[in-house]
Amino acid sequence: SLGCPDLPTQALSPDTLEVALNHAAETFINHPRAAQVKGGMLNVSSIYSWFSDDFGGADAAIIAHLKTYAAANLHKALGSVQTINDDFYDWRLNH
Repeated sequence: SLGCPDLPTQALSPDTLEVALNHAAETFINHPRAAQVKGGMLNVSSIYSWFSDDFGGADAAIIAHLKTYAAANLHKALGSVQTINDDFYDWRLNH
């Protein structure tokens, strides 16, 4: 669905897996379908709610994960955020 991170266009291999996963995280997190800060409120993809334990299980841990991969503008916006306001997901099919 459109709410998911992009699927890789090439097969993953052990030699390039870490680089590919980091690239996928950066690409997803820096897209509005993953994280949006508006008026000081953070809304994130429902993926972070559904799989919160994979990201540390608490808002602070998820925000730290986002900051790890966030580009400058998003990183700055996340600087004053301490909690997640809401989550969202786009179920439309990616065609």
